[in-house]
Amino acid sequence: MTFNFVDKSLTYTKAEEKIMDFIENNTDDFLFMNIGQVAKTLGVSDATVSRFAKHTGCKDFKDLKIKVKNENKSGGAAKKMSEALLKSDGFNIDHWIELQKGYIDKTREVIETSELEKMVEFISEADRVFIHGKNASSSLAQLMMFRLRRMGINVSMIPSGGSEIVEGIASAKEGDVIITFCLSKISKESKMILSYGREAGYKTVVFSGKKYRNEEEKADANIFVYRGEEDEYHSMTTPVIIIDAVILAVYEKISKKAEETLNNIHILKKKYKK
Repeated sequence: MTFNFVDKSLTYTKAEEKIMDFIENNTDDFLFMNIGQVAKTLGVSDATVSRFAKHTGCKDFKDLKIKVKNENKSGGAAKKMSEALLKSDGFNIDHWIELQKGYIDKTREVIETSELEKMVEFISEADRVFIHGKNASSSLAQLMMFRLRRMGINVSMIPSGGSEIVEGIASAKEGDVIITFCLSKISKESKMILSYGREAGYKTVVFSGKKYRNEEEKADANIFVYRGEEDEYHSMTTPVIIIDAVILAVYEKISKKAEETLNNIHILKKKYKK
């Protein structure tokens, strides 16, 4: 969630942004932690957390927790959509496009190129690629599968949940890669995929809307996409842009194989066109 007492127009250090992201996305956990626990969790010093509290206008860490607690009010999807409309006094396409540009710029600022490069390498060299997504994220999973399959990559979808997910990952082994989309809270299915990956030896990639993840929630490659603040309507613009970027980078690496497959698709379409 976004906190009104935090002035986002100010300049914050990377460590402070990390603290802010943790509080916004793990509010309930934060409220039960002391300053030392927050510092240890994020790999920063107690003094850094204390300075952050004062930078936001709070007297100290205790005052920071009080203000966070006072503003910690949840809202559902309908509330997020109505607030998105209120920001522009009703829907306005120009405003919406400008908002998406801001999300793209934010993603560009914080995304780690090295993580993207690892993802591209994993896909390009994989024997098989498995993709998982549930709820709205399943649309992103389907898009990525469609793009990769057209390049001749052996790719398949893992069922979104239930006991079928076990059957989906049971055959995954070293040389394979599993990509899971968990843009908000990490699902139990994604946790299963990451946990079993450490045992089975396949590579894992997580698409996430959160910069901070604890160790058990981290994959071999972690891709961050910014989709708005916690209490805002979450757009799919930046995830789709990053997916397309990955597809183009993979194509560049396996261009010969990809061209052969795409040409064959073209030939078959002409042959069986009615």
